[in-house]
Amino acid sequence: MIKNLYLVGFMGVGKSTIARALRRRIGWELVDIDSMIVREQGMPVAQIFAERGEEEFRRIESETLARISEGKHQIISCGGGVPMRQENIRIMKENGICILLTASPYVILKRVEKDTSRPLLQGKKTIKGISGLIRERMPYYEKACDERVSVNRRTVRMVVDEIVRRMTKRGYVQEQNREQSREKNEIREPGGGRRKDRIRGAGAQDLKQGQGWGSGESRATIVHGASIQSGISKPK
Repeated sequence: MIKNLYLVGFMGVGKSTIARALRRRIGWELVDIDSMIVREQGMPVAQIFAERGEEEFRRIESETLARISEGKHQIISCGGGVPMRQENIRIMKENGICILLTASPYVILKRVEKDTSRPLLQGKKTIKGISGLIRERMPYYEKACDERVSVNRRTVRMVVDEIVRRMTKRGYVQEQNREQSREKNEIREPGGGRRKDRIRGAGAQDLKQGQGWGSGESRATIVHGASIQSGISKPK
C-alpha cells in the first residue's frame, strides 16, 4: 500500500510547482523538504551551505526526510540532492512511490539563471555546467525512481495529468469529479466552520501555474485496498 508520493529531480524542473498542483488534484498533504529545513533552521539553504557546509546540510536533509516519511498521504517535494544518498533512497522505497521529473538543460537554465539561492549552481549556470551535474546525478535519480515524467514542452496541468494517470494505472488513485470530493477535502473547525488542508514546509514562492483551474476539473481519490478515501484529515 502506498504511503507517500516523492517528487525528485534536478534543480529547476518544477518539483514544488507540480507538488502544489498535485495536492489540489488528489487531496494529499504537501511537504516541501527545503522549505521545511529553512523554517526549522531559521536560515536559507545557501546560508546553511556557507556556514555549516554541504555535509551538514545533507545530514539535516536526511533526518528531515526520515521524520516526514513516518506520515502518510503526503506529496513530498525533495531537494535535488536527496537521491544522492543511499539512505534516502531506502527511505523513499520503503515509504511510497518516487517520481522523477526531468527537463532539458536548456529549460533548467532558463528557469534558474537569475536564481541566486542555489549554491551548487554557482559558476555552473551554463548548458555545459548543468549538463555535467545532471550526468553525475542521473544514475542516483534512476535508482530512486519508480516512474519518470518529462516536463519539457508541457504545462503544469499536463504533467499532473500524466502523474495521476500513472498512479491510477498502479491502483493508487481513482478519478472522480472535483465537485463530488470537495467536501471530503475540507477539515471541519469547531463550531461547524471549515478550513482548508495545511501545506507543511511549502514556501510562499510556490508558483501560480497550479492556480485558477476551472471548478469542473477532475479530481483523484486515493484508493487503499477495496476502500476509497479522499482528503488528508485522517491522522498520520
